[in-house]
Amino acid sequence: MIWFLEGLSFSVVGFFVSVFFSYLYLKRRERIDLSALKIFNEFTTLGLIYLFSWMLNSLFFYLIVVVLAVLFFLGKSVRFLMSINEQYRIMFLSFGYNDKEFSLYQIRKKLFKSFVRPALKFFGLYIVFSSADLKNPFVISILLVLGVTIGLLNGVDKFD
Repeated sequence: MIWFLEGLSFSVVGFFVSVFFSYLYLKRRERIDLSALKIFNEFTTLGLIYLFSWMLNSLFFYLIVVVLAVLFFLGKSVRFLMSINEQYRIMFLSFGYNDKEFSLYQIRKKLFKSFVRPALKFFGLYIVFSSADLKNPFVISILLVLGVTIGLLNGVDKFD
């Protein structure tokens, strides 16, 4: 039953950190390229969790899983964050709204697709990790290769 609470807590932390990052990203006037975060899909995340699982029951492993949760959530919300162009933002602000209201409006508008669905996916991934004994180096390498390949096929243009 502890795996349930761990998965839930990792998903909640990843959810809130990614929503906060998205809010700050939308609030900024200049944009940074986030396309490299698309590499953190289901297979890459699960492969990295398995890769670091040799540190199971240590605080460092839990810290790594939290970081992976945040990166997974951001990887899933990159398409949403990069789809908001500057012209749309300027039009929204011309109606008398400020940057804070624009950010909150966008996050509320895309909350389920960009944040809740990845939370459920990461929770499921952690359950798969904690209840399966697939800590085989071959399985880890296959998951990582599949994850990177899918990330590249989904349009990761740059890694810098």
